[in-house]
Amino acid sequence: MPRRWLPALTAILMCRRALRTYEASRLPRTTRVQRDASRNGTVYHLRGAGAALRSLALMAMGGDRLISRYDWLYGWTLAERI
Repeated sequence: MPRRWLPALTAILMCRRALRTYEASRLPRTTRVQRDASRNGTVYHLRGAGAALRSLALMAMGGDRLISRYDWLYGWTLAERI
């Protein structure tokens, strides 16, 4: 392999490492987003008695408490990760 390719190969390896690091740092959060979205889909699309119980539970929680359940998602900032 010609030596002139060394800088390009080094750059490729650095990019791969950076992307793996980025993926590893995002994986827990994105996993939780997907899990919670799936759970919400199940809960919010209930019918019959399940829907009635869901609605009662959501009313009992109140808006502030319901919204605060997602502070980890909507209140997130990059500064917290650095």
